[in-house]
Amino acid sequence: MNRLKRINMKKSSYNIIIRSDKASLIFNSFTNSYVALSNIVCDAFESLSVEEFKSKYEKSYHNLCEIGVIIPKTKDELAIIRYRNKIATFGSRELRIVVYPTQDCNLKCWYCYENHIPHTRMGQDTICKIIKFVEKSIKDNSFDDFYITLFGGEPFTDFNTIAYPLLKHLKEVIEKADKHFSAFFVTNASLIDETIINKLKIIKPHLQITLDGNKEHHDKIRISKDGDKPTYDHILWVIHRLTQEIEGDNFNITLRINYDNHTLDSIPEILEKIKYLDRKKVFVHFERVWQTENESTEQSRILLRTIIKKFIKAGFCVNQGTFKGYPYSCPSDMKNSIVINYDGSIHKCNGRTLSQLTKYGVLKNDGSLDIDENLLAKRLSVATIENKECLSCKMLPVCMGPCSQKILEHNGEWSKSICSLRSIDTSLSDYLVTDFWVKSMVEKYNG
Repeated sequence: MNRLKRINMKKSSYNIIIRSDKASLIFNSFTNSYVALSNIVCDAFESLSVEEFKSKYEKSYHNLCEIGVIIPKTKDELAIIRYRNKIATFGSRELRIVVYPTQDCNLKCWYCYENHIPHTRMGQDTICKIIKFVEKSIKDNSFDDFYITLFGGEPFTDFNTIAYPLLKHLKEVIEKADKHFSAFFVTNASLIDETIINKLKIIKPHLQITLDGNKEHHDKIRISKDGDKPTYDHILWVIHRLTQEIEGDNFNITLRINYDNHTLDSIPEILEKIKYLDRKKVFVHFERVWQTENESTEQSRILLRTIIKKFIKAGFCVNQGTFKGYPYSCPSDMKNSIVINYDGSIHKCNGRTLSQLTKYGVLKNDGSLDIDENLLAKRLSVATIENKECLSCKMLPVCMGPCSQKILEHNGEWSKSICSLRSIDTSLSDYLVTDFWVKSMVEKYNG
């Protein structure tokens, strides 16, 4: 009888331990998994060799092996991270497009980075080019999963003549080809009415909708260009109606709550307004207004942590920061991801105002892309993780470094100012504990 070869084991390079008086938590960022241990067992894990730990705590040893905290010595985690990143960047079977029906917006939020261009609208010629591009991609069998994001400007501008007919047609041809279709709107929701909601039942999109604190604060920030019309009550009406009317396991709304030091303490009032929402359909994301990042204080971080706990206690799945656990930093870092402006010009990043300076090419009449290979090569030839800071970071597998846009803007160099750890407005340990609670809640909801 052949005896099984003994496998030598080691501790993963991506273990992060969070301590408390009652117990310890280990987060393994390579597998994006958590395990809770008693402090005694965790002390032993830290201080003992793998073999010594196994002999003393065999059951815990096997649990830690199962979630990747302990791994075979032959496993090269960094090589696998690099390999998966290359596949996602150049070999993905996903096709992702971001479409701007307009660069105009009906609101005038003070912090918006977009330089809105009045009266811009996507014409039928560009709509036809997008349809031809997707149909050509179907014919070439270049994707299995299709993701379209409607951005802007406000993407519900002239919805009935731009976004809706485009989405309806794309959904039909993609699903007819037995491929996956998913639509996502980043919207202020102020233009959505009952007629639009009825049409969204057909598309079944995901939506990101934003509030800025309570009614008093929000209606001073998210106001109409037309007479400073308030939007808070209407946006809440839209969120309630969408969750009531649109069915399906895949439908959800990300309620993004923007905050700064002036609006933060008013946010708990939102809970009273959303207490009857279906928790499986609404996810809450907290985002500090980017112009106020340097104003974060220990007091504001404690307050944010307290507020997040209130939302979790109320049954909402909550997150903050940019850690998604994908094998890339941002979808724009994928070859098969493009941004199409209302005029048919091609760009790579929708996190900056689209202009001639951000243009990578054009969408041609036959649906093919004319893209500047030199610009694309500068963005994608070096992975976003290839710097000593990212390569030595234990959050690397769930972060994958700053996005390529930020790296380009910093002459190809990493700097602390663009590190993704800045996207969380709490300590890393507090962030991970919150993430653990939320993942446990998701498991409960899906169970």
